[in-house]
Amino acid sequence: MTTPDQIWRILRLKKIQVSKGHLKEQLLSHPDYPSLMSISDILDEMRVPNAVVRIEKDKIREVPVPFMVHTAANGGQFLVVDNVDRLMARNPNFVNTWNGVVLAVENDGTVADDTARGRVEKKRQLLYLLAVVMLMTVLGFIFFNFSPANIVSSACVILGGIVSVFIVRREFGYSDMMVEQLCEIGKSTDCGSVLKSKGTRLFSWLSISDLTIIYYSSMVVLLALLSSDQLAVSSTISFLSAAAIPFTFFSIYYQWKIAKKWCVLCLAIVATLWINFGVVVPRFAEADVFRLEPSVIIAVMLTFLCSAGIWLLAIRPAVIGYMETTNEYFRLVRFKRNPDVFRSILEFRRKIDMAPLTHDLQLGTAAAPLKVLMVCNPLCIPCAAAHELLYDLMARYEFSLTVRFAVNYSNKEDIRTRVVEHIFKAVAGNNKYSDPGYVSRLIHDWYEQMNYTEFVRQYPVENDMPVDTEIEEQRGWLARIPIKATPTIFVCGYELPEQYSVADLAMMVKRGLHLE
Repeated sequence: MTTPDQIWRILRLKKIQVSKGHLKEQLLSHPDYPSLMSISDILDEMRVPNAVVRIEKDKIREVPVPFMVHTAANGGQFLVVDNVDRLMARNPNFVNTWNGVVLAVENDGTVADDTARGRVEKKRQLLYLLAVVMLMTVLGFIFFNFSPANIVSSACVILGGIVSVFIVRREFGYSDMMVEQLCEIGKSTDCGSVLKSKGTRLFSWLSISDLTIIYYSSMVVLLALLSSDQLAVSSTISFLSAAAIPFTFFSIYYQWKIAKKWCVLCLAIVATLWINFGVVVPRFAEADVFRLEPSVIIAVMLTFLCSAGIWLLAIRPAVIGYMETTNEYFRLVRFKRNPDVFRSILEFRRKIDMAPLTHDLQLGTAAAPLKVLMVCNPLCIPCAAAHELLYDLMARYEFSLTVRFAVNYSNKEDIRTRVVEHIFKAVAGNNKYSDPGYVSRLIHDWYEQMNYTEFVRQYPVENDMPVDTEIEEQRGWLARIPIKATPTIFVCGYELPEQYSVADLAMMVKRGLHLE
């Protein structure tokens, strides 16, 4: 199980709804991945209460489960502990490979990922759709006057196909919480070690999992193609079920004597094959059971060849290529988000004087070492998005944020100029230049609605309030510092590189980056 899967599992055990994809993306993008610090950072970003602490090893049973630990076993690995006794039974040398550090997570009732509920609902809808499809398939068998034996055999084929998908997903590094719990049901069960062992590979390009997915996908296709011919279905299922039985002896022997671990998924495949075989055994006495028509034989051969070709030459290489590309992408993102790399690139960018204006719109903590200046436009959608991210960061981390507006100050009738004037009138009229909280709420409220009429109603001001000095300061600064587009962001005086976004600043802000 990969580290993102482990984190997702502990959050699920704590009943914290998150998007698994979003969690994985954020974690793999962290410059210090994989480490407990990177995990804690991402949980902080998702507003999940967590703590990394060192405890006495003999106090491990006092830590509320579930929690996460890191051990030096197998080259270093993370483990989710939901039962300490089971952990000790499965890993007798655990205490010697563990450094005493645990990561604990709490559920404070908040939703860590605002989109999680919607995604969970979509997954639930997909499960409902799958259930309907399976029900319609069974009803279709009954409609075509399938015998009870054929229905049981077909159900075994469908179940085996589902299990084979889980096996392939595990081989590709994907995990499912229910499957993981089944695979760890006892100290002698370990799907991962069995499926990754050398004995499961027939050749360098072909594994047992490949054969499983090819076999069951071909069987499902054949059931659909031959559904109107009971004799053809009976003959095909009987022949293919009998042909697969020798594999079950090898599988059980290998797990028992060589791997010395049991793979629950493999045993499920063995069970479906034997149930299927048990159902078709009585047919062997029938004279026509193995008398396959030439057309059926051709259909079987072509189906298996097509399934093997599509899987081995198209689907599998595409998935492997996607995984390699994704891994390379995240390696580059981690390199890009490394604070040292960011600092080195930043120091080659344009540098400006960050000296505050007399009437600056100051948000955050002015004395903080990390100083950010954002030049924006009141009606700029990307500016609103950038401000939302920075506003959210200010609620969690300490840094200085100054906002300046790039508008045509000569055109007093321009709505953008009127918005900026109104913002300055609201701040000056309430004498709030020294109140970063008020300025922050004011600008946040504007970008949240971007409706001038509603904004004026929310923040009424005197129309004759003089703000000429403030406007002239803004105009003069823009004359000295050319701004080509908004938002333009400066970090400690240096212009943010084009390859970096405001979202990339989150890691730097957390680290308290400063160049002065």
